[in-house]
Amino acid sequence: MGPILQYLSDHRTNSSEKTKSVTSTTWLQPSESEGDETDAGTEGNRISVLVNKYERNPKNRNICIRHYGAICKACDFDFSATYGDIGIGYIHVHHLHPLAVSDGKAKIPDPIKDLRPVCPNCHEMLHRGDPLHPKTIEQLKEIIEKVKDAGRPLHSPDSGA
Repeated sequence: MGPILQYLSDHRTNSSEKTKSVTSTTWLQPSESEGDETDAGTEGNRISVLVNKYERNPKNRNICIRHYGAICKACDFDFSATYGDIGIGYIHVHHLHPLAVSDGKAKIPDPIKDLRPVCPNCHEMLHRGDPLHPKTIEQLKEIIEKVKDAGRPLHSPDSGA
């Protein structure tokens, strides 16, 4: 545990059941479950979390989208084609070289060489597994094509399919 996390862990106030502090350095993506429980569990307790956030400059995002358009480079999804006016211009922007590996040192990315527009689902899949070493967009496109070619039906993990 790093020195800041250790200090916070040692000096935090006693947590009630309604408010908990988390000082773990483990990464758990929002979509990943912590188990295969069959019974529903409680949700809604407030948790305080200390995280590092890496600044993103909206200018870089805008340059990327202006160049590539607001269409996913992995699956070709276009929010405006599906959702109409509320989807115009909506897209995530993926850094081909994750900011988290820069050790907190600011740099100026080239928005056309270093960024790509991707839909939120593809963005999550790019980072699924090891967020610091994401899949490439080309690798994800290959996965998508293999699934399409196999003719696999869409299903949830719980469907037993």
